[in-house]
Amino acid sequence: MTPAIVVLTMLLGAALGAQSPGSNLLRNPGFEAGGQAPEAWGLGMEGRGAGSARWESEGPHGGGRCVRVELAERGDYWMADQVLPARSASEKSLYRLTGWYRADKPNVAHPTVYSLDANGAFLGAFEFALPQANEWTLFDTLFRPKAGVDHFRLQLRVQGEPGVVWYDDVGLSEVGDAEGFAAQQRALAEQLQGQAAALSGWWCALVPTEAFAEFRLRGADQVTVAMALAGMDELPRGAFAGVEAVYQTLEGEQTFRWPFEPSQGLVRRTLDLREPGMKGWSGSVTLRLAARGVGPGARALVAIEPTPEVRRALVEGRLGTDYLSPAGEALPWGPQFLGDTAAQIAALTAENTTRHLAQTLGAKSGRAGIVALDGLTRRRPDEWREDVTSGRLEPTSTIELLCAGGEAESFQCLFAASSPNAGKLIAEMTPLRCKGNPPIPAEACKVRLVEYVPFAGKAWPDPLLEAQPFEPSKLGPPVFWVTVSVPEQQPTGLYTGELRMRAESGDRATAEVQVRVPGFALSKETHLNSSFWLFRGHIRHYFELQDEVPPEVYGEYIDLATSHRLSPIDVLEGPCGPLVTVYREADGSLSYDWARWDAYAKRAMDGGASTLHVAWTHWMGWFFSDRAPVTAIDRATGEAVKIAPPHNSEEHLRYLGSYLTAAAQHTRELGFKGFLYVQPYDEPQPDGYERVATTLAGLGQYAPGIPRLMDAVYPPALPQNLRSNIDLWCPLSPGIEGNEFEQEHAAGDIIWWYVCCGPRGQYANFFTNQSVLENRMLFTQTWQHHVTGVLYWGLNYWLDWGKPPVAPRFPNAPWRGVTDNEGAGYCGDGYFIYPGPAADQPLSSIRLETLRDGVEDYEYLYALNELARQKDVPEEVTRLLAVPPEVAATLTDFTRDPVVFRKYREAVAEWIERLAAGRP
Repeated sequence: MTPAIVVLTMLLGAALGAQSPGSNLLRNPGFEAGGQAPEAWGLGMEGRGAGSARWESEGPHGGGRCVRVELAERGDYWMADQVLPARSASEKSLYRLTGWYRADKPNVAHPTVYSLDANGAFLGAFEFALPQANEWTLFDTLFRPKAGVDHFRLQLRVQGEPGVVWYDDVGLSEVGDAEGFAAQQRALAEQLQGQAAALSGWWCALVPTEAFAEFRLRGADQVTVAMALAGMDELPRGAFAGVEAVYQTLEGEQTFRWPFEPSQGLVRRTLDLREPGMKGWSGSVTLRLAARGVGPGARALVAIEPTPEVRRALVEGRLGTDYLSPAGEALPWGPQFLGDTAAQIAALTAENTTRHLAQTLGAKSGRAGIVALDGLTRRRPDEWREDVTSGRLEPTSTIELLCAGGEAESFQCLFAASSPNAGKLIAEMTPLRCKGNPPIPAEACKVRLVEYVPFAGKAWPDPLLEAQPFEPSKLGPPVFWVTVSVPEQQPTGLYTGELRMRAESGDRATAEVQVRVPGFALSKETHLNSSFWLFRGHIRHYFELQDEVPPEVYGEYIDLATSHRLSPIDVLEGPCGPLVTVYREADGSLSYDWARWDAYAKRAMDGGASTLHVAWTHWMGWFFSDRAPVTAIDRATGEAVKIAPPHNSEEHLRYLGSYLTAAAQHTRELGFKGFLYVQPYDEPQPDGYERVATTLAGLGQYAPGIPRLMDAVYPPALPQNLRSNIDLWCPLSPGIEGNEFEQEHAAGDIIWWYVCCGPRGQYANFFTNQSVLENRMLFTQTWQHHVTGVLYWGLNYWLDWGKPPVAPRFPNAPWRGVTDNEGAGYCGDGYFIYPGPAADQPLSSIRLETLRDGVEDYEYLYALNELARQKDVPEEVTRLLAVPPEVAATLTDFTRDPVVFRKYREAVAEWIERLAAGRP
C-alpha cells in the first residue's frame, strides 16, 4: 500500500459514458458558440464584491472555450447564468446536473439551480459548494425541483470568498420520473438489505455514489469491514469503492485505501490499522467507506463489525456526501444507516465522550466533574471531548459575569457524571447575594439543558430544554445553560450564588457564580430597530391546529422574541389570514376591525418592541389588487366581496395607501411610540424595478410619512425613479462597506441591513454551525457602521410549506438542522425559536440568547455615546465607540477570541460607569 493524501477528484467520466441521461436542456453547454460572449449565457454578478466573469479560450476542458469567474474580494457572487425556456421543467421529474470545473480554493465553486414558476418568480434553490480542484474535475448530482416549478435558472457561481473557478461542458437533463427513480432506489436498497442480513449485529449503511459512512476510532488496532455494490456489473474506469483510512499524525494526515470490486458480491475484510512507518500517530484513525464515480443509479452496502474494541474506540460515526450539502442526505436516495445502527452509534459516541470527559475531569461515584464557562462560546460534543482531554480546558467550578441592571447574561456548565448512565438531571440556582443589598432572586436565573442538532455529521448545540428533571441528550454530554437577568434597579455590587447540579445516580456538583453589577442599568427601551419575522402559519402547520393560532398561544412567541429585545413582525404566509378584518361601507370606502391586530401589537409593545410593520407581509405591494385580492365583508349584506383593481392602478394604490395610513394611525393611537414602516416587496430584481418604483411612488402619495423599505438594493445600480422613492434602505450586510449610501445618509434616509442565507464565509451571520461571536458580532458592527436597524427573515420557519410534520416531533426526536432550501444546507437559517412539547410552549436557543446579548452590546455603545455627547471625553472613549480594529476591522476581519471581546465589553462598561458617576 502506498500512503497518499486523498483529494476528491470524482472521476466520473466513464460513469457518464455508462449512463443514458435525457437530452441536455442547456443551450450552448460547452460555451463554444457566440460572438462577443457565449451564446445563451449571461456573464455578470449579483450582490456585492469586485470580480469578473469572462469567456476564454485558455485551457478549456473540451472544445475551444470555457468560462472563468472570479471574486476578488469577499462578497456575493460572479457567475455564468442561463434561464431555461418556459414549461421546460416539472415538479414530478428528477434532474441531473453535471459539469467540469477547476477551482483554486475549496467551497468557492458553487453551482446553483433556481426553480422558477410560470411568472419567473423564485420558488427555491438547489445549490452546493465544491472542493478545491487544481485539474478539471467532474461534478455529477441529482435533484428534485420545488413544487410549482415551470423552468430553471442555472447559475455557475464563484461565491462568498475570493477565488477563481472555471466551468465547462455543463449538462442539465431530465433523468425521469422522480417517483420511478425512488422506486428503483428502493429496489436496490432491498437487494442490499437482503445481503445485510448476513451481517447480523454489524453497523450497516447504504450509500449512493459520492457518499460515505465514516467511523472515527481512537486506540483500535484492528477492524473488520464489509461492502457490496448494486446497480452495476463492474466499476467504471477511475471509480473507487472501498475503505479509506485517514490517520492523524504529527506530520499531518496520511491516507491508505483498500478497494472492493462489485463482481465479488459481499466481501468481508479485516484491516490492520497499525500501519508501519508513520511518525507520531496519535492512535486516532478515521475509516471512510465510500463509493465514488460509480454513477448516480448505483448504491453500496457498507458495514463495520462493532467488536468490543471498536465499540470502545468509537468517538464519532456519521454519514455524509463528498460535495453535496449535508441536507442532501435527507433525499430518498441519500445515505442511510440500517436498523438501529444510527441509535447505537449516537449512544456510543455520547457514552464514550462522557467516559473520556469523566475520566479527565476526575469524576467518581457521588461527584461529577464540571467545567464552567461564560456564554461567549459553545462547543460541539467532539470539541468538549478534545478540549478537555487535551488540557485546553481545565476543570473549573467558578464563573464570573458582568451584567448591568436590566440586562441578561448567560453561562454554561458541563456536567460529567461518573457513569454514562447517570439518569435524569436536576439543576437549580440559589439567589445571588451581596451584603447590604437585596438579592438577585433565584427566579431571575433560568436554568436549561442544551440539546444538539445533527448537521454535517456533527452535533451542534442550540435548543434549550426547560422541563426538569432533564432527560440527558443522546447526542452529546449534559451542558446546563443558565441565564441571569438582573433587575433594572439592582444596586451595584458583587453578587454570589451557586448552581447546584445532581443526577439520579447520586452524582453531584456545585459551581460558584459571581455576578458583578456595575453602577448603571440598561433601560427596557431598545434603541436598535429590528424586524424579525414571526410566522403564525408555521405554528399552525407544525402543530396541525384546526383553526387560526389563538392569541394566547401566539402571545408566547411574541413574548419570547421581545424578552430577547427583538421586534417580532407578524407575517401573513402559509395557513393563516390577516390580523385585520376589512369591511366595505355603503359609500365604497373601507373600514377595519382591529381586534386581532390590537392583541398582537399590544403584546409586542408591552414587551418592548422597538419596531412594527404596518403591513401584513413583506409582499404588501401586491395586496388590494388583482395580483393579491383582499376579501372584504360588505357592511350592509354581510357578503364577501373582492377588492381587486388592476395592480399598480391608481385605485389599487389608493386602497393600499389608505389601509397603511389607517394602520399606522391606529397603532399610534394604541400608544406605540416606536418605529413604523412598510415593506412592499422583497429582494426585487432589475426586471421588476419599474413595477416597484410605481408602487413606492404611489405609497409616497397615498401613505405619506410611512418609511418605505426596500431590501437588497444599492443606490448606484438603481434608476432614479426607484432610488428617489426609497427612504428606508436595507442592503445585505456586505453592501454597507462600499460607502455607497453617503448621499442617502445626507438626505436623511434611514439605513438598516440584513442577513439571511447569505452572506457566508467569514461574515457574521446567525447560522447554527457558526461560533457565538460570529452570531453576535453583527450587532457591534451595526453600531460601527452607523446602521440603525437589523432585519431577519424568520424567527420560526420550521418546515417547508410542502412538508407535513414528522413524528415523533422535536423535542421527542432530534431536530433537523435545515428546514428549507435543503440543497443549500444553511444550518439554522430561518429560526431561533424551537417548537416545544405543545403549541404554547416555544423553546429558546443559544442563538436566540446570543442575539439578545448582541442587541445589549449595541445598547452598551448607545449608552456610552449618549454620555460622551454631554462632555469632553478621553480619546479612549472615542476609540471604543469607533470599535477598535482588534475587535472588528472589517465585516470579515473581526475577533473570534472570547478574551478579546470580553475585555472590550468590560472597557465599554467601565467608561459608562465612570461617566455616569461623573468621574473623568
